Amino acid sequence: MKKKIKKKPDRRISNNLKRAPLKTCVMSHMDQSRSIHDALFQTPLWRVLDYMLQYSDKELGDVEILTGVRTIKKSAVIHALRRLVKIGFVTRRFRRSQAFNSLCDSPLINHLRAINNIVAIKELVEKMAPGCSKIIMYGRRADGTNGAESEFNLFAVATNEAALKRIVRKHPLADKVQLIVRKPSQMLTFVFDAPGLQRQVQKGTVLWEALSERAAARGEMNRFAAVPRELEGWFALRQLRQVPA
Repeated sequence: MKKKIKKKPDRRISNNLKRAPLKTCVMSHMDQSRSIHDALFQTPLWRVLDYMLQYSDKELGDVEILTGVRTIKKSAVIHALRRLVKIGFVTRRFRRSQAFNSLCDSPLINHLRAINNIVAIKELVEKMAPGCSKIIMYGRRADGTNGAESEFNLFAVATNEAALKRIVRKHPLADKVQLIVRKPSQMLTFVFDAPGLQRQVQKGTVLWEALSERAAARGEMNRFAAVPRELEGWFALRQLRQVPA
């Protein structure tokens, strides 16, 4: 009679599990901002649109866009550009058999550009927030009419101006950030001291606002005033998950 050969259990899977224990990941501000950006602009069409929003004041060739988005195939980039033309976001012109693309001038494009600016500056605002009672972005970046070299104009209400400027100097966008700080006591006469600046700030977007003492007593937490409101629809559509980048 033939002996039955017992198969040895495959322990490779169990051994691999032992070698790779689960890790708890705590996201940094940079990782969180990157994951938000990836969640909003993960498809080829949105990747192409995101790149064009960053250089919206320029006319971009197909090769330049393909180089900018990198990981997307040429056929996917061309298909995305044609779809953007079809929905009225992009104008496409041909010169000597080469195609050049530019964003159309429309309120919807301005809103998308403004959202892109908020996501870009979110990490810096989070670092500044603990020392501020309010942070406002104003100017061309706030209304979405900015170009690639436009500055991020930030207005902060805080007591320690030097500490905020140190935070800004360490940020990758430091060269493009123009920060103005006023103390809470100076806000009482701000409208008289700088009426022109006050009008610009009033039209801006509030990125951070600390709650009043009464609201804090009710157990409410300080929160970003603009980012959730602007991106609420995007989070619902993309089902944003906070995972390490």
